[in-house]
Amino acid sequence: MRGISISTEHSLEYFHAQCLLYLADLMFMMQDVEKSRQLVKQASQFVQMNGHPADKGYLHLVIAKTHENNEDAITELEQAIEEYTTIQDLEQIETCLLLQAKAYHNLGNTQLRDATSEKCLRVRTLRQERSKAQPPQEELPEKQIEWVIEQSKSLHKVI
Repeated sequence: MRGISISTEHSLEYFHAQCLLYLADLMFMMQDVEKSRQLVKQASQFVQMNGHPADKGYLHLVIAKTHENNEDAITELEQAIEEYTTIQDLEQIETCLLLQAKAYHNLGNTQLRDATSEKCLRVRTLRQERSKAQPPQEELPEKQIEWVIEQSKSLHKVI
């Protein structure tokens, strides 16, 4: 709420739209779906026109959560997945796929539910492989220091 107040006071439209979107998701979690829809409506135009793909994906995700119609929710989730794919946010893609599988299940479409669940498992596996491939945070600064030392040595050889 403070973020909304500050963004309004200082004409920070993008920050204001982000705050509204986070508040809409919070209202949904608190089971106030109507308030959530109102907040999404206020934020959606600005996020669609000026938003980062992560924010656009989040917008579609929140809209999907507030839809009563499973087909509409699936469409919104597909759009969210497209946005998250552009920035390779595997965690959010996995979330969207899980919700899509649930919507297909609610529609009684077990074939699409199973296909979507398999995609979700592949994304989860890829995400786990990527996290294993990255060095732990504790090692990262030491490796960066070693890299800087190596670069400076090679620079001295050139000079």
